[in-house]
Amino acid sequence: MVAFICNEEDTFPLFQLCKYLPGQFIAGRIYYINHVLTVTGVFVSAAPQADSVLANVRNVNKEHLYNCWITFGHPMYADHVGVINDGVRYGAGSVFYTLAAEACIPKVDYLGYEFAAPRKIGMVALDMGCMEEFGGWFSSIAVQYRDGQGHWHEVSGCSVSPGLPASDEVFIQPHFVEYLFEFEPVETTAVRIIADTKVQPHWNKATKNTSAFLSVTELSVYEAE
Repeated sequence: MVAFICNEEDTFPLFQLCKYLPGQFIAGRIYYINHVLTVTGVFVSAAPQADSVLANVRNVNKEHLYNCWITFGHPMYADHVGVINDGVRYGAGSVFYTLAAEACIPKVDYLGYEFAAPRKIGMVALDMGCMEEFGGWFSSIAVQYRDGQGHWHEVSGCSVSPGLPASDEVFIQPHFVEYLFEFEPVETTAVRIIADTKVQPHWNKATKNTSAFLSVTELSVYEAE
């Protein structure tokens, strides 16, 4: 825990707080009580040290994407899943779509990281990208870790902030939101998010045959200190 004494009118955005904290402050909760700013839950990013990115879709099907009724300009879209680990959350080439086959079918997508040695993981941050009229979000989502026998298990005691949308209706899906999944720390060599991606009907001839997909700009994994 780190505390700062500040004046009532002072503000401390997270990016400004980074320079005051030992190590690499990435995420946490902020409390402002009686002119004392307290930051809890200091975590160090482990994603940049991952040995590999885990994903069921590694390259977006741009040929099909560009035939769809897209909402955003072409420069926004990334080619490869590797962008989820580059620290860039906005701008050209920052958004990866797990868009693969040209088929309007349900799909489970996963994104995660594998490490050469066990890490004590206590939080995952999922930065969503731009939402299209025809998809980009999920109906359900979970965080999983891999045990020594190669089996995947859902983490325990998981809480999400901010809260997930009340439903998977298209009209309430936020663009570029960051979801923080905090859970009981686990010792593991691999962690991932896994989601039932939403199949969203669309009126456009090409677009209505699009497979479900996730829109993601960044997936961060944090070690508990």
